[in-house]
Amino acid sequence: MERIPLTANQRRGFFAAWGGWVLDGMDSFIYALVMLPALRELLPRSGISGDQSHIGFYGGLLFALFLVGWGCSLVWGPIADRFGRVLTLMLTILCYSIFTFLGAFATGVWMLALFRLLAGVGIGGEWFIGCLLLPILAEQLGRRFTLAIYFALMAAFISLGFGYVFYLQSHALLWFMTCLFFLGVGGANFAMYTLWLPEQYRTECRASAFAFATSAGRFAGAGITFLVGAGVSYFGTIGIPVALTSLAFVIGLLLLPFGKETKGAPLPA
Repeated sequence: MERIPLTANQRRGFFAAWGGWVLDGMDSFIYALVMLPALRELLPRSGISGDQSHIGFYGGLLFALFLVGWGCSLVWGPIADRFGRVLTLMLTILCYSIFTFLGAFATGVWMLALFRLLAGVGIGGEWFIGCLLLPILAEQLGRRFTLAIYFALMAAFISLGFGYVFYLQSHALLWFMTCLFFLGVGGANFAMYTLWLPEQYRTECRASAFAFATSAGRFAGAGITFLVGAGVSYFGTIGIPVALTSLAFVIGLLLLPFGKETKGAPLPA
């Protein structure tokens, strides 16, 4: 097959999408690092004790609200269908950037919660750029089978990482980091969604359908955040509750055979 070079517009699209996701990932890691000292400072300002139990509860609440905001990002789908993908992507990045920046000026935990909620609305909207680097496995093995591999990796290493490795008496950190690496590999299912889902819908509703399919589950994820906290209280450990979240990927594996395989099929007009 003849290699066709990328156009200037395709290159710009790639670097725009890459830059957006780099900043999103950076925000996620930075927030995880600063959440504990931030809550220790902001909770007393909000009239709430800054002890360990309150930090755990409000930390989970902030993460849940971020997921709710991510779920609400499905509103960008109809906007993208109506006004175009480029303008919508610009608006989502602007929304995410503004409210992430404003988080630095929060004077209380509820103000920070509001900013995280609205930042989630922006970050979820950045899913409307298709994956330009086509996964090799998807072309060789098909979309459904490739996604099944990713789901199996996620289920296996979540179970191993928190269901077994967490309780090792020696070399636990080494094996835990190994599991985290393969969790990252399994996390490539995000890229598969940007490839597989748009191939199943027509142009006039593609963004709306994609936004709904990738965002609706965030509302359930927000609720599961509190279930994990309740599980930690019940089992007296974080390992078992987090390991049980791998069941979501098992359910996904069971549902994949009902999806439409789009390998080699033309993109719906």
